[in-house]
Amino acid sequence: MNVQQITEAIRAGKTLTQLAAETGIPRGTLASRLSRAYTSANRIKRDRLRADGLKMLERGLSLTSAAKALGVKQETLQAAVPEYPVNQHEKLTPAVMREVERLRLKAVPINIIADRIGVTKDAIYKKLRGTR
Repeated sequence: MNVQQITEAIRAGKTLTQLAAETGIPRGTLASRLSRAYTSANRIKRDRLRADGLKMLERGLSLTSAAKALGVKQETLQAAVPEYPVNQHEKLTPAVMREVERLRLKAVPINIIADRIGVTKDAIYKKLRGTR
């Protein structure tokens, strides 16, 4: 009995115990087959979400926008792409941008400023282009 047949029988209202009795396959074997299939399917979904999410985030979409475009919660996308900084553009408030401008006038390199704030230098450049 393959996983598809097991899931169809469960959808029809049968329990694993009933299926085990009918097929002669131990209940634990049926359960482990379902578990492996579920884990594999989730891994595929997570990998696809990670790849699509990274593409969008690298193109400059905010985490919130990328999550909405992918039809998932922001927390779900953040879990799939943990190394990507959270809401960089939201960290760049007007007060923070005033500090960025002040430091730029003092000739502080943009990468040093970005490290202090905790965002990428690309996020700062995008914000600066958007505010002028």
